[in-house]
Amino acid sequence: LSASGTRISLMSSAAVVVPDLQSVKQKWDDFAERYATSMREWSIPPTMTIAGNLQLSSCSSLLEIGCGPGHHFTAVRSLLPERARYVATDYSQAMVDKASEAAKGLTMEVSAANAQELPFGDGSFDRYMANLSLMLVPEPEAAAREAFRVLRSGGVAAWSVWGRDEDSPLFTTVPRLMKELGIVLKDAPPPERPNFHLGRDAEATRAMLLRAGFGRVVAWRQPSVLPVFAGPAFADHRLREGLMESLETM
Repeated sequence: LSASGTRISLMSSAAVVVPDLQSVKQKWDDFAERYATSMREWSIPPTMTIAGNLQLSSCSSLLEIGCGPGHHFTAVRSLLPERARYVATDYSQAMVDKASEAAKGLTMEVSAANAQELPFGDGSFDRYMANLSLMLVPEPEAAAREAFRVLRSGGVAAWSVWGRDEDSPLFTTVPRLMKELGIVLKDAPPPERPNFHLGRDAEATRAMLLRAGFGRVVAWRQPSVLPVFAGPAFADHRLREGLMESLETM
């Protein structure tokens, strides 16, 4: 998603639990090490897509939300003018620690921040970006309002979110097969809100951004591909990295 005061571009039986802030923080604190070592190739392309639609060559200040371990910092910083301010944030302290290491030697700031209550004044930035994180926060609309608040008039924001379930076999094949085979994990908690909840309905997400204060919304879908080229290699990758449990509630 990209947004400005006059323009936005959007990329993107059982009870379902909407996560609270503490559970989100704990989940990503626990997942930080595996994400940093296993998801680099998959996470960088959508980050650079939204960065490429932010007109960063004319940016004076960029705020990034949900920066993760900072795989992309060098590439994003290279798109900014030398004197531009670049502030990268994440709600997970474990991610902030890793991002701080990645930021060493770069002209930028890294800090912890809650996307729903940002610690920045009104109109502090002229660019805002959040890769694959808006669908994770408990209240996406609150995060969108905060994005609008911290942007200056005429500023631009960009988000990417997970798309539709049917377009995402990477995250849906294992849960679907478990359901079809009647496999139920012992003492499994109620399923969390799917990360597809924003990408399933681009029009609803567009309306949310308009309510937050942004102007025209442009939406498109873009494939995001993990560089694993065959079923056995995919299974080996997941098992080796210990990521199978992360698919249980997708």
